[in-house]
Amino acid sequence: MTALTTSPELTARATPRWRDLLGAEWIKLWSLRSTSIVLVGTVLLAWYVAYDGAHQAYTTWPSFEEDFKRIFDPGHETLYPPAYLLLMTVAGVIGAQTMVGEHVNGLIRTTFIAVPARSRVVLAKAAVVTAVLAFTGLLVGVGSWAVAMAVYSDRITAFTWSTPGLPGLLAAVVITFPVSGLIGMAVGTLVRNGPATVFVLFVNFMIVPMGLLAPDDRVLHTGNLFEQMSNALPFSAFLQLTHLGTGHIMGHHPSDTEAWIVLPAWSLAACAVAVTALRHRDV
Repeated sequence: MTALTTSPELTARATPRWRDLLGAEWIKLWSLRSTSIVLVGTVLLAWYVAYDGAHQAYTTWPSFEEDFKRIFDPGHETLYPPAYLLLMTVAGVIGAQTMVGEHVNGLIRTTFIAVPARSRVVLAKAAVVTAVLAFTGLLVGVGSWAVAMAVYSDRITAFTWSTPGLPGLLAAVVITFPVSGLIGMAVGTLVRNGPATVFVLFVNFMIVPMGLLAPDDRVLHTGNLFEQMSNALPFSAFLQLTHLGTGHIMGHHPSDTEAWIVLPAWSLAACAVAVTALRHRDV
């Protein structure tokens, strides 16, 4: 009887290299023309939001009370929070597209025939989404602050590149974008339908935060449960970590420590959902 053996070369080929997986997912992401258009549009919109907020502050600064000037928050003036609800939704849609697109056109089956290690494929997608959106967040954060400093010019001189808390603000922006993208990946894996995924992400990033964080909503803010729920939102963490003023933020918000825990926790949970769903569901 002849014993069958597997050569080391065949074994190595059966296990895909991370470099090859990352390269393939990178090509898939950028093969969509909409990817570069949406990312450039996201950065430009964020910079315009920074310009608009800084310009309004610059124009009305002489009329501000001295007490208000002391608690002025350049962080939230530059990174206007309501606009970032939309930007987080867009980042989520970009992440979701990496999953939904392949399910819609059937490419996911071809991918898993070529690479049966489904978990590796999902993690490679997550790594590419994280890298691209983190770089986008870096451009948004640094560019927005640069725009604000240019607009403030000689009138609002208390804030510079050495402003206390600025490194944390920039880090929060850099992290928030990929976290939103990974959440979108998880939703796309579960829903698998383009319009339905966009609707779910819209509700998750726009409707839920506005409901739980509304300071005048006595129905939702009557108990500790909703306060804890709002503190667990990525947007609440973003609000807390991008606050540079000395005043208090209206509504319920986590501490800095809780905020730094919330963001990576969401990303890890999103990756776990995407990996688990694709391992146990037919494609």
